[in-house]
Amino acid sequence: MSPEKDNLCSCYWPEKILLLPDSPAILDEITGEFRWKNSDDEGYIVFKFCPKCGYEIPKISRDCIDGIPKEEYIELQSTLKNIRSIKEMTKTYGKPDKEVIQMNYLKKSETVTIHIFKDCDEKIEILLRPKSADQKRKK
Repeated sequence: MSPEKDNLCSCYWPEKILLLPDSPAILDEITGEFRWKNSDDEGYIVFKFCPKCGYEIPKISRDCIDGIPKEEYIELQSTLKNIRSIKEMTKTYGKPDKEVIQMNYLKKSETVTIHIFKDCDEKIEILLRPKSADQKRKK
């Protein structure tokens, strides 16, 4: 989903914040609205726009996050959330199936970042990603 085209959030911050322990974020099961509980538990704020990227928050599904089944996402997140280095990652998951080199071009466009990945077989993958509202402001 392209945020520039659809004006919809695609950074998945709302879905991810829902998974944090003791998160004040809640998902209304009937409307699919992303809500933030007040500290007194007496009310809530409905977020129509993502605080991270600034785009409109689409109706959120309880079943999938970024196309990944929710149960698998939660399991992986709980394993990955405390990993802070490559050494910790390989200790937890073992040797990677594939190693890549990544190059990023952040200043070639005002609206897009270019990401190039090269694997050990010298094959490359080029991805174009829209810049977040924060990245656009940093110019």
